[in-house]
Amino acid sequence: MLKKIFFGFVLVSHLGFAQIEYPGNPSTGTPEVVFDYSSDACEVNHSLDGPAHAVRDVNGEIRLVVPNHELYSLTGVDFDNLSPDCGTGQIFGSDEDSSQSNHNYKEWLGAPYTEDGVNFYALVHNEYHGYDFPGQCGYTDVLKCWYNSITLATSSDTGKYFSHAAAPNHLVASIPYKYDKNHGYRQGAFNPSNIIKNKSNGYYYAFFHTEAIGLQDEGLVVMRTNDLDDAGSWRMYDGSSWNTQSINPYLSSSYDTSAHIFHVVNQTKSVGGVYYSTYYEKYIMVFHSAYESEGGMKEGICFSLSDDLINWSAKQMIYYVNAISNSLTENSSWDYGAYPSLIDHNDTTLNFNEIGQNAFVYYTKWNNTSNPGLPDRDLIRVPVTFSKQLVSGFTVDDSGNDEDTNPGDGICQTPSGGCSLYAAIMESNGRSGSYSDSVLNIDFNLSSPVINTNTGAGYIPTSVYPLNIDGTTNIGASKNTALMDDSINTVLTVKVDLGGNSSLNFIGGNTTIAGLCLSNPQNAAIIFSKKGNNRVKGCFIGVDISGTLNESESSDGWGVLIDNVADVTVGGTNEVDRNLIIGGIRIQGDSSRNIFVKGNFIGTDYSGTNDLGQDLKSMVCDSYTQYNEAGIGVSITNNGYAQLVSIFTIGCDVGISVASGGQCDLTNSNSSFGNIGLKADGFGDIEFTGSTNTATDAQVDTIVSINTKDLSNTIREPFDGQGVYFHL
Repeated sequence: MLKKIFFGFVLVSHLGFAQIEYPGNPSTGTPEVVFDYSSDACEVNHSLDGPAHAVRDVNGEIRLVVPNHELYSLTGVDFDNLSPDCGTGQIFGSDEDSSQSNHNYKEWLGAPYTEDGVNFYALVHNEYHGYDFPGQCGYTDVLKCWYNSITLATSSDTGKYFSHAAAPNHLVASIPYKYDKNHGYRQGAFNPSNIIKNKSNGYYYAFFHTEAIGLQDEGLVVMRTNDLDDAGSWRMYDGSSWNTQSINPYLSSSYDTSAHIFHVVNQTKSVGGVYYSTYYEKYIMVFHSAYESEGGMKEGICFSLSDDLINWSAKQMIYYVNAISNSLTENSSWDYGAYPSLIDHNDTTLNFNEIGQNAFVYYTKWNNTSNPGLPDRDLIRVPVTFSKQLVSGFTVDDSGNDEDTNPGDGICQTPSGGCSLYAAIMESNGRSGSYSDSVLNIDFNLSSPVINTNTGAGYIPTSVYPLNIDGTTNIGASKNTALMDDSINTVLTVKVDLGGNSSLNFIGGNTTIAGLCLSNPQNAAIIFSKKGNNRVKGCFIGVDISGTLNESESSDGWGVLIDNVADVTVGGTNEVDRNLIIGGIRIQGDSSRNIFVKGNFIGTDYSGTNDLGQDLKSMVCDSYTQYNEAGIGVSITNNGYAQLVSIFTIGCDVGISVASGGQCDLTNSNSSFGNIGLKADGFGDIEFTGSTNTATDAQVDTIVSINTKDLSNTIREPFDGQGVYFHL
């Protein structure tokens, strides 16, 4: 029978709960036609082939640019009076240079950027088409012979005409691989976004996406520069800093390919535009994406929010639009379109990079969907009003395990209309990163007490932000009132059956799990990692909801796993916090400090007297350091059992204390700057028959055994813990 364990001491201060701001569902108005190909095209090839972006020149004239390799702009004094500037002619054309090394074939000029209304900069999407040249394409599908890079163009005449430096000195971004005609899919860096200035640090940022090839992953890449005049000054984010530099693989004879691979920040295919939202006080990104929503998969124009232009919130739908090809869910009432952008007509900045609560979403509409390569496309805009939703928590009222229909909108809702535990955690994970330290509540209102994780999604998602999951809020639940040595009288009414293939994983820290019955875990019922300041209280783990039956899936599983995080409490000094645990507690990692385990029944039923057949492993500590000035580093008492591996106690009056029947397997451990290294004190139910092995070069710490039944081994040899095995 394994009863109670106290371990370490506690320095836990959980943050208070706060309201978390989620973006609400935007409302949209009636679509308007901005450019009608049939009447507005300057020539037959005047097609719209990219996101629309607006700039204002020094004279106050608005110039709306929609990319194409034969580019005209729309101009006017305001957005209700824009017209194609056919008289000025093309503001930028393609050089159609056949040399792959020059990155100068078919060129799509993107969104212009200016700081004075006179001098403009724009990133250029450059395509090399191998199928245009004999012997340069092994396929009939043009997508399989397409090589892409990003270059820089400039204008010094208020944006009327653009040009670029002599090729390839205009190169901004290229993958570190040459064109491969046999690769079988398009290659390179694609679709640069508009340029946006981060006012907090003065850098200019932009995005592009890559396709998978070699070491290069598919996804979205963010880059920045502090010198717009220098095409080679852009640096890509590498996951922690801004050290990745692009190279021209045709001009570099020897280089480390891995050093020039682009880090992808997420899997967004391509960005329509990035702006600063004065309404959300965050950056806002708009893009076309597939979207899992109530009623199935849908596609359309989505947005995400960010505080730092690197970490982005879950996407939210603005407006449904069918994809041009391979549409997952087509709807005849929706347009076929792509290339979204946002423009706030009331924005007074030169680059229209600020978005208020009310704006317009622009996109290109395809009129001929049977042959989308034709230039017959219109530019559409739709008024949009953004909204907010303040959330302090979610109430789980659905005992199923289905996903949330719209993660990140602040509404916990499954396709059936309820809120499952799975959906609640998804919604928590979908919050903005600016609320990464805020605690969100998950309460319960379940008529059926069992949540089976083998149904629906089949598992429980990892929680990445702080949570307070409180099963005691459910109907009929009550907290323990019995004293520490008495039977636990907790009444639980929420049971999460982990089905032998799931755990509750928490990496966000500052999380409390209370009043849950957790059965049949995989590896461990509860896992804390990455961030500390966590708590488990009033739970039944590895047992049934009555506290009488062992429901631990495997004898190798753990009740609680504390993996390299500090400040964790399992149980506590108050009666209401006591846990009933089958599977024990495992503590591992050098950062696992200030761990407090007290008042729990481990290995028994609710009475603390009936052994439920747990293997002898109520607690394991592996690679753990404990500092407790003048106190006890590790204490095992009242028939508790612990396996201690690589334990390092510093400054403790007693490094490891085993008392009142406690049992301890101690391996490869160390005690420094303390008084007593290991102290065994008290009587247990089993007479000591083990042995100790003293390490060579032992230090002056002393093992003291007091009042044990094994009086022949009262004083041990000097001890430093290294290589010592001690079992009482």
